[in-house]
Amino acid sequence: MTAFPPKPMKRKRLKRRLKLQRRWIHCGISTAQAALGKARLDLARTTLYAPGLGGITNLNIDVGQYAKTGDPAEILLDVVPGKIFKGEVADT
Repeated sequence: MTAFPPKPMKRKRLKRRLKLQRRWIHCGISTAQAALGKARLDLARTTLYAPGLGGITNLNIDVGQYAKTGDPAEILLDVVPGKIFKGEVADT
């Protein structure tokens, strides 16, 4: 049976162990934050290009209205049924 509070030698070991565990935890957090930052940067740099020309199949716009650069757009792809991709009209 161990006595509480621990003996001075055990306290030193316990403090050392806790200090090392804290360092490992901070190291893991830093690594996860760096990976998250890289993933966000990769996502920001991602651009999708179609392998061929596309066309408009369903346009909900009235006579006299125009789609301009920056307007929101929703894209549906046959290869990913049920998924709606959000984007915006780009200047070509």
